Amino acid sequence: MSTMNRRLHDRALELAATGLDFTLAGAEAAELEAHLGACRACARSAAALRADTATLRRSTGLLPSRRVDDAVYAAIAGRDPRASSQRMLVLVAATVLLLVALLGVAAAGAFILRTWPTRLAVITPSPSAPAVVIDGTPSTAPAPSPSFSPSPSASTGPSPVPGTLPVGAGSVRMAPGPDGGLYVVVNGSPSGSVVSLLAASGTPRTGWPIRLDGWNCDAPNGPFVPVVASDGSIRVVCLSEAPSDAAATVRAFAFDLSGRLLPGWPVDLPERVWDQPRVVGDRLVIAANESSDQEPYPGAYWLVAVAADGTVRTGTRYEIATDAVSPVAIGPEGIAYRTAGNEITAFDLDGVRPGWPIRVEGVLSGLAFGPDGRIYLTATSTDAGTSRLLAFDRDGQPAPVASDPLPVVGASAWSGAGPSGVPLAPLVAADGTAFVIGEAGGRATVYGFDASGKVMSGWSYRAAAGLPWQGSLGQAVTGGGLWRSVPAVGPDRVVYLPQAAPDAQIGGSLVAVGPDGQALPGWPMHLARRGAEFWSVVVGSDGTVFALAVEPETGGKSSATVLAIAKDATVLSRTTVVEP
Repeated sequence: MSTMNRRLHDRALELAATGLDFTLAGAEAAELEAHLGACRACARSAAALRADTATLRRSTGLLPSRRVDDAVYAAIAGRDPRASSQRMLVLVAATVLLLVALLGVAAAGAFILRTWPTRLAVITPSPSAPAVVIDGTPSTAPAPSPSFSPSPSASTGPSPVPGTLPVGAGSVRMAPGPDGGLYVVVNGSPSGSVVSLLAASGTPRTGWPIRLDGWNCDAPNGPFVPVVASDGSIRVVCLSEAPSDAAATVRAFAFDLSGRLLPGWPVDLPERVWDQPRVVGDRLVIAANESSDQEPYPGAYWLVAVAADGTVRTGTRYEIATDAVSPVAIGPEGIAYRTAGNEITAFDLDGVRPGWPIRVEGVLSGLAFGPDGRIYLTATSTDAGTSRLLAFDRDGQPAPVASDPLPVVGASAWSGAGPSGVPLAPLVAADGTAFVIGEAGGRATVYGFDASGKVMSGWSYRAAAGLPWQGSLGQAVTGGGLWRSVPAVGPDRVVYLPQAAPDAQIGGSLVAVGPDGQALPGWPMHLARRGAEFWSVVVGSDGTVFALAVEPETGGKSSATVLAIAKDATVLSRTTVVEP
């Protein structure tokens, strides 16, 4: 490495460290973002700095286990759960001091001063069961060649070994599975990642879970949610846990309903796969990118499609003048949309589509997809403090969904060093009903729109608190920042909204908001234990809600439990997937 190149890397890390405590100037932020987009080693180092700082700042953990029940039962019996938790009070006090030192008095006060919830929910435990585990490719897997070859991987498939859930640590991602089941991926456990298909009862189905040793099935720049094919089989995209000075291998795995690896899989992918994959029918579609290490860091994006038999097709490159590591969202038709500033470009396997790029004024949110191939987003005017819901068709033409300005600013999806994350994407139901998630006065605010872009009667809904932030569980792998707990919408247009703990002495909550903009009977559901939060929520095709409750444990660790909840707030099952 030349001295000049070394200086560029040192300069980037200096900026990354500075950005942890101070706001970078516009030019500095752009310089850092461009360098991290071109240099994976520096991106990993910067992510490690953010993660270490986040760990210190969240030393109490906003974090599920079966001990939630004990606190709930104590409350029902009229006892004060705090009476037996003096150690936690000391920990909370210490955390306040640490927050004051790291974040300032105002931020620490915002952490503590919240309102008390109105009710508690009894969470019924369900037994966990042992299942078959599969041992994957070792973490010393070789890196791909600089020129990615569009051919199936010759990787050796995993072989069965015994194992069970829960595991000791890891971040958790969920996706609805077939027959009322749920796919759960625990990333960054001591043995790699664990993939399981839970039955409707909450116990792993026969043949699950599967352990992928040496692989982390989460994105380097954000969560990777597992994707499910039309036949119910699953695809997971994973990165090898390579040393910090080595490039990570990116590999896709596909498993059938019995936990068997599909023929032709796993498949090696290009090195830079940073955006959420998608399954279109039975094809896995991912967006790959690359950039030069020479200013102004030109590069390219392209799609890669992997068929059910592992056959790989590489799409036409979409050349860019400057790589700013812009987010890419893949729609249900396999079309990718890259947002760079105020410009959105659509590209597929044949390259950039006619009619694109388009320009949209304002701070653009993430993208969501609705019926008829429509693309939904919000555009926020930070000066006016307002947001608008917009929609476009696949050809880049405006759809008749543009709303009037709303008195709300879009809720940021990510927080950490460097530029702030883009606002959360709208939620879109199957009939074109859309919901904009914003923040006003520290409280999450949701607006519901009909298919024509008009605010529906009874909306908006203003939550009791803001959306929670999710971090890392236990000894999860270093990387990323703090991500929002994203709401979800069910097939009956019910919005499920996680809420941060309104008071430091109790946990967060989950509320179900009906089509009329009012909370459904029996909701919200509160977690009784202090520091507990709902970190993610997904809704199955039958309307079952799967919520991930995360709770602090002793020794600075955390546990995670998946709750299956009916529309009437009845807890159907509970499965602990992380238990230190």
